[in-house]
Amino acid sequence: MASEKDKKRHPSERRKEKSRDAARCRRSKETEVFYELAHQLPLPHSIRSHLDKASIIRLAISFLRTRKLLSSVYGKKHKELSTERDFFMRMKCTVTNRGRTVNLKSASWKVLHCTGHLKVYPSRPPHVLCGFAEPPLTCLVVLCEPIPPASSMDPPIESKTFISRHSMDLKFTYCDERHVALYNSSN
Repeated sequence: MASEKDKKRHPSERRKEKSRDAARCRRSKETEVFYELAHQLPLPHSIRSHLDKASIIRLAISFLRTRKLLSSVYGKKHKELSTERDFFMRMKCTVTNRGRTVNLKSASWKVLHCTGHLKVYPSRPPHVLCGFAEPPLTCLVVLCEPIPPASSMDPPIESKTFISRHSMDLKFTYCDERHVALYNSSN
């Protein structure tokens, strides 16, 4: 009886069913690709396994941009790379002075002074990603201390310091004119 029913079905219904099956198959393949991409991210499995597709894409893009930035700054030109690092970073802080947690929209900005070093692990097994040999694993190990707001302290800016602002893709949106003098003196 079921076969008679299938024969009597309208051709448009069969096309719809075929289209639904094709869409289900595409979604399954897409999910598999996202799983593989998440697996390539340098994150613990406990975090990777709970990421949605949009988060996987955002993190992968951030990872690639960071890797591109590091390879352009510390590329082949700098054979002897100083591993010490000392920089300032601005982050949103979701913890209040009283220790309570607030949502990200009402969080305040904090400036952190970060000091540490780069750690390179060249002796890891070779891994090929998308046809390219992956460079040695490089980690940044830093200790960050919060800096009080500028209103409570006004130290003079040193001659080898300049102020810059960056967009989320790390492009300069503003740069103090002192960077020209600093750049010219280092060349």
